[in-house]
Amino acid sequence: RVRFAVQDLFKTDFSEASVLTLYLFPELNAKLLPKIRAEMRPGARVVSHQFRIGDWVPERIEAVQAGTERSEIFLWRLPQR
Repeated sequence: RVRFAVQDLFKTDFSEASVLTLYLFPELNAKLLPKIRAEMRPGARVVSHQFRIGDWVPERIEAVQAGTERSEIFLWRLPQR
């Protein structure tokens, strides 16, 4: 039920995804936001490690501690249209 794809993010079809996980720099996340909003279904989840997605306010933020390293995980859900 999980699929990993090595593809151009801007050519990949997100419409079938129920969860999209990202570990990308903030600038790239922001560029992807219009595509995510246009293609993903209402209720689909987007999870990003360490970096936010533009001005989209996350539903939830979790702190993760691994040894001495601390990072954050952000969760968003696509709203109803």
